[in-house]
Amino acid sequence: CFPAYARPEEIKDGHSEGCSQGHYVPNYPKVMRLGFGGIRARAEARLATETDPTKQDFLRAVSVTFEGAGILARRYADLADAMAPRAAPERGAELTAIGKACRRIATEPPQTFQDACQLTFFVHLLAVIENHSLLSQGRMDQYLLPFYRTCDPVEAASLLRCLLVKLNDQGDVWLGELAYDGEDNVVLGGLLVVPMGLLAAIT
Repeated sequence: CFPAYARPEEIKDGHSEGCSQGHYVPNYPKVMRLGFGGIRARAEARLATETDPTKQDFLRAVSVTFEGAGILARRYADLADAMAPRAAPERGAELTAIGKACRRIATEPPQTFQDACQLTFFVHLLAVIENHSLLSQGRMDQYLLPFYRTCDPVEAASLLRCLLVKLNDQGDVWLGELAYDGEDNVVLGGLLVVPMGLLAAIT
C-alpha cells in the first residue's frame, strides 16, 4: 500500500497517490558513472551533515531507494546463479555472466558493456514499477558509448538486441487499471558533449 503523499491540490487535479506521472528521463548517465552504491553513498554522506528536516527525509529516501535497487540486482544474480547449473552449457554460460553482471552492479558502477546494458534495464524496470507510462531512455547512444567501445561488435549487437527485447516486455509489471503500455523513447544520433564543452556529431 502506498503512503498518502500527494498534496490536496494534486489530488484535485487528478494525480494518483500510487505513482508519479511519468514524463521524465531518469538520469542514466549519473547511474552509469556512480552506480547504485555510489548514489547511495553520496546521499549518506550528505545526510551526515544535513540539518534541514525536509532535506534529511529526502536523503533518507534516496538511500533506501538505492539500497532496494541493489537488493533487486542481487536477487537477479542469485536467480541466474541458481539456474545456470541446470541449463544447457551455452545457456549456462550466459546465466553465469548475467549473475556476475547483476552482482557487480548491485553496488558498483558498470565495468563492461554487458554491465551497462543490465544496469539500463534495472533503472528502466525500477522506473516502470513506480510509474506506468511515458518514460524515456534518453540519450542511450551517449551513456552506453564508452562501454560499447570496449566490447566486441558482434557481442555488443547481441546484448543490444536483448536489451531492446527486455525494454519492451514490461507490460505486466504494473497491475491495476492500466498496464504499462511501453510508450518510451530512445534518442539516437545528434550532438555529443565532449571535454572542453565542444560538440561533436554522432551518426
